[in-house]
Amino acid sequence: MTEPPRTETWVYLDTSVLIHMEHALTGEWIPPPDPEGVDRLWLAATRLRFYGYSDHNGWYLVTSGEARRELTVKTNYDWSVGQFLDIDELVDRPPEGDIARVASDLSQVVGLKLADARHVARAVLYEPIGVFVTADMRTILRRVRNAVQDDRWRPPQRLRLLSSLEAEPELKMQPGKLSPIMPHPTNPLADTEPWWIPAS
Repeated sequence: MTEPPRTETWVYLDTSVLIHMEHALTGEWIPPPDPEGVDRLWLAATRLRFYGYSDHNGWYLVTSGEARRELTVKTNYDWSVGQFLDIDELVDRPPEGDIARVASDLSQVVGLKLADARHVARAVLYEPIGVFVTADMRTILRRVRNAVQDDRWRPPQRLRLLSSLEAEPELKMQPGKLSPIMPHPTNPLADTEPWWIPAS
């Protein structure tokens, strides 16, 4: 089992963010000049990958074995191995029974699909996680925020739930300056102009 490193803020990425990263990081996609819709989400996910770094903005990106398995089902492979810490492999991970209980409550009270609720449940239960990021704004974020507004559910005070677009401004990007993480030399993006860096 892996011991968690010391970091400032752990940021949990759900499956939707991993899928957006996977599509954007293949080297086969370049954002249009004024990205909108899914292009905008893919750009935000890429920036999250390259700027969400503990020594840069105090963020440490993590995910779960469940998210990685869902990624494999939806994209046929799991590129995230070795990229992000899998909290399900930690010795102090939330017990499965607790995840199932909190997810069931979220499903009933908030109206989330059980699979989505299990991701939120991990972030609720695991103390080091301070931010939960999803690209599913229409379902997960909208329903959670409606539940909070109606006082049907409250996340722990330490936990913020953000879309990938809302996470982007917190990445401390400096126009024209290289991101703290750059593509590995074997990645197709290593031979392209770094389009994820904001223009000066």
